[in-house]
Amino acid sequence: MKKLYALGVFISILFLPAKIWGQYIVDFEGPGETKGSYATDTVNLNGLEWELTEALIGTSINDKKNGNRSMRMRRSGDDAGTAKMLENKTNGVGTISFLYARYGSDTGQPNLFVEYSSDDGSTWIQAGETITDFPDELTLWSEKMNIPGNVIIRFRTDLNGTNQSRFNIDDIILTDFETIDFDDAGKWIAGSGGITSYQTDHIYQDKNWTFTEGPALRQTSTVQDDVPGSLGIYAWRLQDASGTEWTATYNSRGYISAFGFKVRRWDESPEPDWSVQYSIDGGETFFSSLVTINNEFLDFSSDWKVFSYSLPETLAVDCGDFVVKISRNGGERIMIDDFAFLLEEDENNNWYYRTSESGDWDNACIWEYSENGIDNWVEAFSVPGANAASIMISEGENIKIKDNISIGNLIISTGAELELISGTLNLISGSQLEVQDGGVIHFNGGEIPSIGDGAVIINKMNGTIRVSVNKSGLSNATAGNASEGKYFYETNSVFEWNNNSSFATSGQVYFPDAINESPIFKISETNSVTLSLGTNPTIFNGLFRAEGNITFQNPGTKTFRNGITGTGTVTQAESSGKFVIDGNTAQLGGSGALILNGPGLEITSPNLELISDKTISGSMPLTLAGSLNAGNHTLNLAGDFIITEDGEFNFGTSSVVFNGTALQTFQAADETSFYNLKLENPSDLLIESPVIVQNTLELSQGNIINENSAVTLGISPEEPGELLLAEGFIKGIFRRHIPAEADTEWLFPIGRDQHEAPVKILFTSPPETGGILETLYITVIPDDFYGNLPINDDDLIIDILFDAGFWRIQALQGLNDGVYNISLGVSDTLFDRIDNYAEVRILKRETPESDWSVAGTFTSADSDFINHIDVDSGFSEFAIGSDRLLNPLPIELLFFKAEAENNHVKLFWATASEINNEVFTLERTTNMREIEIIGSKPGAGNSNAVLRYSYTDRNPHPGISYYRLKQTDYDGSFEYSDWVAVRVNPVAGNELEILRLFRQHDSVFLLLQTQPRSNLEIRVTDIYGREIHHGRMQSASATARYSFIPNTTGLILITVSDGQKRVSGRMIIR
Repeated sequence: MKKLYALGVFISILFLPAKIWGQYIVDFEGPGETKGSYATDTVNLNGLEWELTEALIGTSINDKKNGNRSMRMRRSGDDAGTAKMLENKTNGVGTISFLYARYGSDTGQPNLFVEYSSDDGSTWIQAGETITDFPDELTLWSEKMNIPGNVIIRFRTDLNGTNQSRFNIDDIILTDFETIDFDDAGKWIAGSGGITSYQTDHIYQDKNWTFTEGPALRQTSTVQDDVPGSLGIYAWRLQDASGTEWTATYNSRGYISAFGFKVRRWDESPEPDWSVQYSIDGGETFFSSLVTINNEFLDFSSDWKVFSYSLPETLAVDCGDFVVKISRNGGERIMIDDFAFLLEEDENNNWYYRTSESGDWDNACIWEYSENGIDNWVEAFSVPGANAASIMISEGENIKIKDNISIGNLIISTGAELELISGTLNLISGSQLEVQDGGVIHFNGGEIPSIGDGAVIINKMNGTIRVSVNKSGLSNATAGNASEGKYFYETNSVFEWNNNSSFATSGQVYFPDAINESPIFKISETNSVTLSLGTNPTIFNGLFRAEGNITFQNPGTKTFRNGITGTGTVTQAESSGKFVIDGNTAQLGGSGALILNGPGLEITSPNLELISDKTISGSMPLTLAGSLNAGNHTLNLAGDFIITEDGEFNFGTSSVVFNGTALQTFQAADETSFYNLKLENPSDLLIESPVIVQNTLELSQGNIINENSAVTLGISPEEPGELLLAEGFIKGIFRRHIPAEADTEWLFPIGRDQHEAPVKILFTSPPETGGILETLYITVIPDDFYGNLPINDDDLIIDILFDAGFWRIQALQGLNDGVYNISLGVSDTLFDRIDNYAEVRILKRETPESDWSVAGTFTSADSDFINHIDVDSGFSEFAIGSDRLLNPLPIELLFFKAEAENNHVKLFWATASEINNEVFTLERTTNMREIEIIGSKPGAGNSNAVLRYSYTDRNPHPGISYYRLKQTDYDGSFEYSDWVAVRVNPVAGNELEILRLFRQHDSVFLLLQTQPRSNLEIRVTDIYGREIHHGRMQSASATARYSFIPNTTGLILITVSDGQKRVSGRMIIR
């Protein structure tokens, strides 16, 4: 735009505030400024019309006033008191100030709000703090606002306090905009000698002006703390040195019509002699002196005087072209403060705006505008405001807001960032702020945004709303009030919490309008947040991405509708509510751990994608009641894994690793397939439903306990899977697919209790057809175990079987014929009394009713395996036999049993023979984990006679307990009997416990320990908390029996309460 150059000068030297320090004052003393009733009416106050409701202009002795009159206001019933400007103050507001006090001795006044509007009252924004307490004496209230353009204000009460309690307001002052007082320490750039010494390199920057000294001069000016009569915290003091210059450079574009400043002597220094000039070409040439600051201008008082200069015509100045200079001609020091200027309105301020470079919003040098928003873009001579047709932050540019602004439609382009550092962003009614793909709006300071009626902020796909300041209202994932629905998030748009403080997680709904979208709630990388307040559920209607660390401590369910991802750690504390993922689509992934120490994670989403490897730590369960698509990723689990009847695990080519430190459980309503399964838990994995491992089963640490559920490796003889064994074994049925081929050794690492009993099979002649080979090691010896013994193998007489256990190996799914070699593991812990391995044999029988025979041909034996070859009679039961004289057993146990009698447990056992037997030890457990020694009996040493023993446990546990016998030789070697179970009825006075939970036909039965005549409440729910059964009963004695028909399938939770204690159990109904 073409610049207009001044052709002459006009000097205005004033000793009272001039136009550029214009201020609108309402002191209620002017002619016609009267209103005698509280009824709504208008009154002209100092040239502008006001509307007063429940307010009057009072003259009573009880009115607190600075003069003869002041405004008296109240609230009456449901009518709030208001005093509102009906006409705009057209040159903005720099500061609002007024005096206030209680009327007379009234108490219980309502709260008072001071508000302003830049859009003719469509949107009101509060200025400063609410006044909640009214003193007896008039007190000053002041707030710096710096609102340019058209502004109206109002005073408004709420409906609190005592009805008709009154207060007074007097001396309302609204200063004009654009005054620089030099009082912000953060805007000073101190010179090498510090901020209070004379230097040439002091700089102050504010409102696009830069204030400094002239170049290459020494000790020309300084900044001085307050001295008597100064205006604020800081002012400039210009040194009485030859060549001293002080310059003010306008670094923006605009239409400047006037400028000025306040000046005074330094102390009482005589004979000041300074000149004031300005330049319109960046300081190359200056107009001749506008005024001389001398004794004629400044008297010898300590008062500040005003210098004001109105340009002969408004100048369209470019960036850095307009310079004001004060230079010393001679004489003593002066002080400069409150530099001010007037910018005239740009007639094109309703055009389309876009940025041309990065910088501060209020610097016109970074803006271009166009009449149509398409072409003919030119340099803007104003910054965009509420009148702009549309505003765009151009691609890749960073714009900072450091003051209050009011705007309409705004677009933040790809790669662009709008950063709020201070002030308030006011989005006027009906407008729209759009954050485009890759754009960012960053709340890094200031106040929460003010959003007018019908205005919205739309965060497009991959756009980001980043919050780096913890303001009330910014903690609900919308940088405003989530319940108002003024923020709209598209799928993959991001709300980023970027400060180390908590946000609301009790009774909150984040992204309330994201019904069909999936936005992202992001915790930034540098954050570590702990949330502990509130007890109500919270819903994140989007994806929760934790790049930093976050801990949920507060109760209440946390629903992450579209899943949890990120590199940060998400911790569920013991006190936290349950985590739920329930979206129609959802994700789980990221390198950060998910730690479940509370109720665990429940997945009900019908389509949850595992998008990367994921570690779920902690001891609490992952419950799958929806669909989990694992893809080709690894899921590391430290707690239980439960799949309900409605759950579906789509394994893909994934790996599931159980790597907890306590016993883990896998439980499913139906047979479950894994692609790769790895156990890395020294405390074992309990599998309670059938499992198929299609590709790789890896036992790295710990054992699989699957007494009632088969584990199958492979999916066909052509795809038999792979077994990787470092340590551990399978305590139950283990099946492997076997192809119709020879010369491959198949390992079955099975066992029972603490004893390994592995099996190796190698076909030397292939089976006719492939199929499955099932193996199981059994430690419960049947009554007919010894069968047809003794038998012979050449010269060896086999008259005993090692009663630690036997193997049941079965061919399934068509596996038949073939000749194989077999090796059975006899580790020291299982067969520790074998003295002569060359004299042991593998025996085989077709059925429990069949006779024993030697399996194939014995080849070798050691402390690891007994090896036979050329077995051609199929598969069946296998055992280890020997000659009693060559491999004597330490004891031959005839029986071991337990019986409950009068709240005691009697243990009985008998031996047919004993060799080197030192002692019997009795052990007891209630859960097969914690085992305690309850007593001992000495052995007989050596005996060939039947010996009987007994022991009484006089302090048994109520309910079901398990007992076993440990026999120890003189050399320290030992072996165990099988566990036997016994139930002890509880004694009166014991606390409520579930002794036994079992199913018979269609009913579920509970055996309860309780106080006699207790009133019991039984409640049964599914995993979603839906009630299945609710019943009550009164116990007749110390035990009670209760049954119900569940009428459902899947996992059920059973809770029993007697009013003092609550106990619970669970069961899968198939």
